[in-house]
Amino acid sequence: MATKVTPKAFVEALKEWSVLDVKEALDILESELGIKPAAAMAAAPAAAATAAAEEAPAEEKTKPVLENVSKEDADKAAAKLKEAGATVEIK
Repeated sequence: MATKVTPKAFVEALKEWSVLDVKEALDILESELGIKPAAAMAAAPAAAATAAAEEAPAEEKTKPVLENVSKEDADKAAAKLKEAGATVEIK
């Protein structure tokens, strides 16, 4: 049996998720529950990122999501992140 999570606890946990984690969760909501969270897809990562950015020291505000991947994989990941509202830099 699953543990019930309060909305507040859910949001607190969400603050620690990467944009890709949020996207995966939204995909699961749609496939398993039929919920199409298109609006939440853009809002949730932005809210979590804003909250995390306010708490994080300056050097921790920007973190690599992927390293040592092909240009093709980097471009695919960048497209998904941009779609979710993230700012992306490929080095």
